Amino acid sequence: MTYLRFLLIVLPFLMAVTGCSKIMDEHRLCDALDSGDRSEVAEWIEFFTHDLEPKPTNNDPLGQSDNLEALVDKLSDIDCMDADVICYACIETYPPKSEIKLTTSNRSRIIFLKTSEDYPLKFVGWRE
Repeated sequence: MTYLRFLLIVLPFLMAVTGCSKIMDEHRLCDALDSGDRSEVAEWIEFFTHDLEPKPTNNDPLGQSDNLEALVDKLSDIDCMDADVICYACIETYPPKSEIKLTTSNRSRIIFLKTSEDYPLKFVGWRE
């Protein structure tokens, strides 16, 4: 019984603390974009896309269109940046790449994402 009470008290506190720190950590993505830290940006994109599995359909053989929109929505929720889809699977490589424009108060970058039917969207680079 004591263990259960402990969990009921400590667990909500831990959830509140980690939830708040995650919001503050999202500013690191903006800092990484501003400073040119590609590895940090790649980690954040992976964080936001790891659970967005492709769902191919007749209208979307790659199954990533909705995932690209979901990623843009998640990125747009970060208060230090704006995100917009530039194009979906428009760079004809294998697999194709999509582009998203990310804008902070200091800089704009177009990021490239591998858009495969086999795995979640993957950051591969950017241009100014």
